Amino acid sequence: MAKRSGANWAAFGLVILSSLAFIDTWWNLWAAGAGSPAFMGAAAFWLPVAVGVGVIGSIALFFFSLGYLMPSSQEMAKMMNMWVMKAVFAVGIALTVWAWGSTMWAEMAMVGFILGFLGTWAGAKGMM
Repeated sequence: MAKRSGANWAAFGLVILSSLAFIDTWWNLWAAGAGSPAFMGAAAFWLPVAVGVGVIGSIALFFFSLGYLMPSSQEMAKMMNMWVMKAVFAVGIALTVWAWGSTMWAEMAMVGFILGFLGTWAGAKGMM
């Protein structure tokens, strides 16, 4: 029988703060119409990709963070933590690239990435 793990409040707190930082970043970038100057010309194809990954991934990360509050088996917790880590990396890279022309929002995206990474680290430590 698989060992059950309880709620991991540290991982939940860090990952939900990360998702809120990501949501704040893309919300303000979208409102300001800001974007990286790297998306001009032939590279303009990547702007919708970065926007899509940033928006959808940060909202998904918000809901993934709720998984840290539910008791689950060790195998399920490891699988969920792996998906959260993938979402943190994808959203962190997409929003940093999208916000590269705006220093403040690029830093906010990096802060969200660091918080999310620490949250997945806390999630992995909570499974041991």
